[in-house]
Amino acid sequence: MANISSAEGKITLKGNWTQQAIDAFKPVLDSWSFYGQYGIQSYYSELSLENKTTDFNGFGRSSFSDTLNSFDDWTRDLIKKNPDENHPLTAEQYDEFLKIMSDKKLKIEITFTYEEEGIDCSLKETGVFTSDGEKLCYKTVSREEEKDTWESLGCESFDAATQFFAQFLINPDKKELQKWVKAFVLPNDCYKDFQVEQNIEELCPFLQKNFPDTPFVIFFDVLYDFMNRFEVNEDDIWSVFEDFVSNYYDWYLDDVDEHVIFNLENDKKFDKWYQKLQNQ
Repeated sequence: MANISSAEGKITLKGNWTQQAIDAFKPVLDSWSFYGQYGIQSYYSELSLENKTTDFNGFGRSSFSDTLNSFDDWTRDLIKKNPDENHPLTAEQYDEFLKIMSDKKLKIEITFTYEEEGIDCSLKETGVFTSDGEKLCYKTVSREEEKDTWESLGCESFDAATQFFAQFLINPDKKELQKWVKAFVLPNDCYKDFQVEQNIEELCPFLQKNFPDTPFVIFFDVLYDFMNRFEVNEDDIWSVFEDFVSNYYDWYLDDVDEHVIFNLENDKKFDKWYQKLQNQ
């Protein structure tokens, strides 16, 4: 059974679209909710000469990009399987739309982010639909992995990460720790799920669940910096943390390299960034 991918993004009409072309596209767009699940399930504004962009969400069979490649075949298949009166699009309407697109060299740009079942990342893609006069053709223009940032996750996630690392320290300088987290901790909203007041036994399961393969800092040496920059509370919870990084990543913190110190950004630059994060 194929995985299902979920997508959300924007549809933008590119080129010299006339009202006739937009009117011809509307029933095509309405028909792209395939089989009650796949395709573009909903869009949020009517397209017009004044408004050539609309947000949408949808689902794909396997990747959403592969589903877009199948839109022409699926559109024609759905027309054949459904009486015209029960379908928003006829074969004649679809053929006329493809001819208009081809004659006027029109494009439909699709920009979206999608997640596929079983793949632990989001992908961002931009592609375009064109027509050769007889068939709708999809081409991927760009695709990249969408990585979380503190800006995308928000201030609550950043503050939670700061509190998480503060639990290992004795009276840390708050701003210094915030700057360290911004510089070296990989953005993740999982820190919101961890309450610092939780029992020590909860720390290892939390780390195992959220970081079984991927470390939580950009590279190992920044933990030396952490231990040199701040006063570590050598208690049981720090021991749990040490055991985890040694068992999962072969990182050993018992022999600290005192020469590893990295520069952090200045207070003024950080304050400006943090204020913007708070006001998002």
